[in-house]
Amino acid sequence: MENVTNYSEKLYWTREVADILDIKEGTVRKYARMLEDQGHSFLRNEHDQRGFLEKDVIMFKQLIVLSKTKGITLEDAVNTVISRNKAIPVKPVTPPVIPNIEELERYNERHKEVLSTLLSLRNENEELRNVVKELSARIDLQQKVFQECFLKQEEQLTQTFQQVQDMQQLMTNSLQQVQETHQLIAASTEEKKKGFLAKLFGT
Repeated sequence: MENVTNYSEKLYWTREVADILDIKEGTVRKYARMLEDQGHSFLRNEHDQRGFLEKDVIMFKQLIVLSKTKGITLEDAVNTVISRNKAIPVKPVTPPVIPNIEELERYNERHKEVLSTLLSLRNENEELRNVVKELSARIDLQQKVFQECFLKQEEQLTQTFQQVQDMQQLMTNSLQQVQETHQLIAASTEEKKKGFLAKLFGT
């Protein structure tokens, strides 16, 4: 336990922490006892009242979030918060390795090769785009020619069909005229026969 007089950092008391976290003061005391049971210590004044630093308030916030997580008990949440807030040793920083001249030259050559390959691929892509463009133009031309031929053939078929219909109509008219002529000849022949018989028999 440490005395609050040894710290210049802002302290929060139980009621203030409860207001900040929107929980009851009893809940703050409960969380504090559970954290103390796991080895965490809080500052206290001459009346043995707990004082909470900013880091303690953050631990309470973490505890509240974890305790609301499904499948995590309050005890598990306390242990997790304690382990999270333990001091983490600082690892020594290894200075970067500076490559020598030969490595830089090899890197430069490799960079040039990659750049050359990229330029070659770009040129090939440009050629491929031109080929595709030319093929597309040819296909469009072929489709246009095909469409024109199709329309021309369709027009010719229409004309031929019309001519066949006209010929059929002409033949029908001719046949009708022939029939009418035959009927006139037959009627004329019948009249002549009647006149001949009348003269012959004097009727």
